Amino acid sequence: IQNPVATMQEHTDKVRCMEYSAATNQLLSLGSDATLRQWNLGDQGSSLSSIRVEELEDATDLVAMGLSDEYHLVAVGASEGTTLYDLRQEDALVKHIPSLDRDCGVRCLTFNRSLLTSGGGGGSVGFWDLRSSKLRKCPDGKNFMQCSTSDMRGNTMEFWIQQDIEPPQAAYTIQYDQYNSKMFVGGGPLMTGLAGCYASIWG
Repeated sequence: IQNPVATMQEHTDKVRCMEYSAATNQLLSLGSDATLRQWNLGDQGSSLSSIRVEELEDATDLVAMGLSDEYHLVAVGASEGTTLYDLRQEDALVKHIPSLDRDCGVRCLTFNRSLLTSGGGGGSVGFWDLRSSKLRKCPDGKNFMQCSTSDMRGNTMEFWIQQDIEPPQAAYTIQYDQYNSKMFVGGGPLMTGLAGCYASIWG
């Protein structure tokens, strides 16, 4: 790949996420301009034409998006939580799911069959069951799993030590293996002035 075959310029701010639908040969883009845009790809992706623009109500920290072709749903994560959309409908909004990390928002989203997994800025990993329309309980009875803290460094670490608080690890990416038996979570500190990394495999 040397040169782009098509360019879109309709977003007026940063493009934060993109998803491709193999079922419809369409592209979705999420922008900091508080819009979710749906695009039709030409033959072999040779062109882009706008199909729909959805104005988003929760417009703060729009950094996460997931797509389920099976359930015809788009999940958009922001500061207040995750919003589900069905772009086949005129009124596309389906449901709003409050963030498990209310002060840190949603940082990543991924669909795994009927399960929508979200990672929060405070390290919470939640599992929304699309069939029952509620959070699935974890083995310990809680509504979420928590990323553990690990070594961090930075010029604000002294502040956290003085407060006797361990700064949380944000979950920035979640992926399942091909058998859907293991889950990888990767991330790092969300707070300004801190550096570090987090990676784990859950079974």
